[in-house]
Amino acid sequence: MTNPLTGPLGASAVYGPQKGADEAAVSELDAALARLAGVIERDLGKRVADVPGAGAAGGAGAGLMAFLDASLVPGAPLVVEAAGFDAKLAGA
Repeated sequence: MTNPLTGPLGASAVYGPQKGADEAAVSELDAALARLAGVIERDLGKRVADVPGAGAAGGAGAGLMAFLDASLVPGAPLVVEAAGFDAKLAGA
């Protein structure tokens, strides 16, 4: 998941139609997320709107970055490492 929070590849544009949002709703949702990103940047000094992965889970990625100082990392390599997959594969 590399979608930014807003824009043509953002959370609303990509996932809104999958959830039944029409063009007007997608536009409204994207504008709301852009306002949220603006408040985050203004008040917390953190840019989240165009960060790859910030649009994950409807914008949860942006929230985690903004409020918990989280770093967004690709999921598959993280799971492979946490499961010790390489060591298990070497012993197979």
